[in-house]
Order: sequence, then C-alpha cells, then structure tokens
Amino acid sequence: MFPVFGMLSYWVYKQSFKKAVLQGIWFVVPVLIIFGIRWMLFSGQAPPTISIMDNPIVGAEGFLQKLATSLVILGKYAYLLFVPYPLSSDYSYSVIPLGHFSDVKVIMSIIVHISLMVYAIMRTNSRDFIALCIWCYFLAIALFSQIPMTIGTMFGERLVYMASFWWVGGLVVAVGASRIRQHSKILSAFGILIAVIFSVLTFERNKAWKDNLTLFTTDAATYPNSVRLNNGAAESTVQFADLPENEGRKFELYDKAEAYCNQILQIKPVPTAYLTLGNIRLKQGRYEEAIKFYDQVNDLKNIVDANKALTFREWGRYAGEKEQNIEKSMQLLNQSLALNSDDAETWFVLGVCYGVLGDHNTAAQKFEKAYTLNPIPEYAKNAYQAYQRAGN
Repeated sequence: MFPVFGMLSYWVYKQSFKKAVLQGIWFVVPVLIIFGIRWMLFSGQAPPTISIMDNPIVGAEGFLQKLATSLVILGKYAYLLFVPYPLSSDYSYSVIPLGHFSDVKVIMSIIVHISLMVYAIMRTNSRDFIALCIWCYFLAIALFSQIPMTIGTMFGERLVYMASFWWVGGLVVAVGASRIRQHSKILSAFGILIAVIFSVLTFERNKAWKDNLTLFTTDAATYPNSVRLNNGAAESTVQFADLPENEGRKFELYDKAEAYCNQILQIKPVPTAYLTLGNIRLKQGRYEEAIKFYDQVNDLKNIVDANKALTFREWGRYAGEKEQNIEKSMQLLNQSLALNSDDAETWFVLGVCYGVLGDHNTAAQKFEKAYTLNPIPEYAKNAYQAYQRAGN
C-alpha cells in the first residue's frame, strides 16, 4: 500500500516526489506492526514445506529455470486479463510445465513485460496515468509471480484480481486517449460484442460450479495433465456412481473414474490414484486387484488399512457365500480383523462361518463381539440363537 498511495499522491495530486514519499510512508506503519506480530507468533518455527504437487516450481533445476517459469506465469496472468478463457479451478501439478528461456511463451512474456516497463520508465516524469497503472500492476502481480518468493500455489485466477483493477484503468485511459474514440459507433458496437461474449462465457462457467463432479470433470477436460483435477474427477465420479439412482450404470461410471486414475499414473503416480483404483476394484468385486492397488499406497496408511480391511471382509463374505469355501473365508476375515478389529460386521460374518462349521459356542462369541461394537437386533438375535444351539 505504501508504494501505491505514494504514487497516487505523485501522479494524481501532482505532489513533489519527496512529499509523495512522505505521505505514502505512513502506510508502512501498519505493515511493520503486522510483521512484528507475525514474528512474535511464529519466530523460531520452520516455514511450511511447499509441496511440488501444489507448486511445481519448487522442482525447478536452478535459478534460471525458476525464473523462466516465473516469466511463463507472468505471461499467463497477462493473457488471462485479455482472454479469460479457458478457466480452471486448479493450476497445480502439472498444468503449467516448467519453462526454459528457449520457450516461445518465455520469450513473448519477456518482450511484453520489458515493453511495459520501458514505457512506464519513459512516462513516469510526465505523470502519465498509464505509466502509473503499469507500475501498480507490477506491484500487485509481483507477489504471485514466484520471483520475490515462492508461494504455496503456482497460479490462481483469484490472484490476478488486484492487478486487474490497474489493467482495466490503464485500458480505459488508453482507449480514451486514442483516435478510436472518434469512431464512437464502432467502439460501442465492439464493446457490446465483447460484453455479450464474456457474459455468455461467464454464465457457462458458472454452470461448471454446480457440484464437484461437474467442476472436476469439466476442468480435467480443459487441463488433462492436472493430477489434482483428474483425482477430483475420479473421486467424484465414484461417489456419483454409488448413488441409488445410478445403480443401473454404476459400472460404466467406475470405468470412467478408472480412466481418470490411469491418466494420473501417466503424469505422476501418486498414492491417491492407487487408493481410488483400489476403491473401484473393491466396488467391482475384484478383491485381489483391490489389495494390490492398496499395497502400492505408502503414505495414507490409516485410510489404506481401513479399505484393505473392508476388502478382505467382502472377499471373505464372497468366499463363504458364493464359493462355499469356509476355510478361505475365515482366513480372509481374520486378515480383515488384523487391520481393523473394530468392525462389527467382520466379527458377525466370522461368527456365521463358525456356525456353518457347527462350532456354535465360538459363533456366539463372535456375534456377541459384533453386538458389543454395534448393538443392533440382528447381532443380538444371532448370538442368542447360537448360545441356544451350543446348549447354553
């Protein structure tokens, strides 16, 4: 705020450079207070680690590649102000690839930003309002360019909001100062055309925010190289498939979700992709494949153990009911309990196995354990009947 208010004093109110600095410097005081409070609260703590999945620029090989990528980001922000299409809810790994100085996008960004800076420098002494807008645009966008510091996200449409204020201001003044305004009918027609086009695009984009499924599938189609968008599309498609009204086409939807997961594995294999694939295989009844996918997940142990336990339970139920293989069923159910001993249904199914074998006393104990964990009438009824058969 200090530079902006000082510059407004210099450009708009025609104050001398010295007086503009003195008037603007008052806004440094609250900034210093905020930084002082922050230092007292967080001094001595290590800064949070920035994940490459959130901001791929942390994986840049050296300063030059980081700078080149930052220039790509600046160029994309500038392009977005002129052509805000297509839009996305997420720009994490790897929507924007790491750049090199030989890339056309980097070269174009350099040309555009150097041209703007040269104009601003040349027109500052004359207090040109467009020069003011350029300087303020640079100040507003600099924090999100990754050049002064690496932030927690690589790119975000919301981050260009402050900079867009100065872009609009500069554009309005530039159009007003040009000869274009002499052709008011043409200018008005062009303005109406742009307003209509962008209004339609805005309404269409709003539809994408209907729910997670619509948003992620729409944006994954726009940026198919995004791990996070494909992951969101896969998870939301699975959730959508599980709704009662989609019973007739759930397997078709599972196949679509699997395609999103396979796309992730081509970009960068991540635990969540294997986890979702395991969940899909579980729902498809392909239990052995589900376990193989779960075994490839390393850093989501609690979730994986719960899902593996569920898989072993359903696999054990299938082995007992469909394959009539009680020994295999009991082995799988015990594997489930080794991962999650608090699942009442697993204890109940294990009790059924013992009942089939004629060991009603052990069956009753398993049913009683199930009832202890989840006191529902079915478990109590089976425990009572098993104790009766055991003669207790």
